[in-house]
Amino acid sequence: MRQDTRKKIIDVSLGLFTKYGLGNTMISDIIKYSQISKATFYNYFRSKEEIFLIIIEAEIKRNEAALLKALDEQSDPYDKLKIFFIYSVNGVRRILTLLNIRLGEFDLLPIIPKTFVEERMRRGLEIIKGILADGVKKGVLVVDDPDLTAYMIQRTIDVFIDPFHVRHSGSATIEEEAERVVRLFFFGVSARHEIT
Repeated sequence: MRQDTRKKIIDVSLGLFTKYGLGNTMISDIIKYSQISKATFYNYFRSKEEIFLIIIEAEIKRNEAALLKALDEQSDPYDKLKIFFIYSVNGVRRILTLLNIRLGEFDLLPIIPKTFVEERMRRGLEIIKGILADGVKKGVLVVDDPDLTAYMIQRTIDVFIDPFHVRHSGSATIEEEAERVVRLFFFGVSARHEIT
């Protein structure tokens, strides 16, 4: 019963966040549509922001599980990096859409704890380093500094996640952008593919 009530509150909140956004959803709305008392709400949650973070965390876990499954189905590091890029960008965009976060509402995002963001970054770097290590092992990549390389790949992806990112690719799809970015990391800007 307790888990059912908690899940109901989260599900109702998700519906309200999707429809109205975090800023325009009141706790009183969540209480009303969950058909619970104010005391019941506060028995489960401290705030609507806590629910918001629970929903984001669940979406991130779902996206990571799908990402890891997709990576397991690939053997080529080049394709793995493209998949990582696509899942990373689409995962964040899905959360923004799902929770109805608009550009003007990004002032609400400071409610996301720094540790939450750091964990996402740490986990992303771990996955990228695994892809790079696999590429080195297969003789496809030469990576002098895996930490720096993984960091640069992650930061590049973060540019595409940023909603204020000005797209230089015109109407390119995320798959086309992933292809261009990964090609850049693999081959650089030199006319030669190897540096002697």
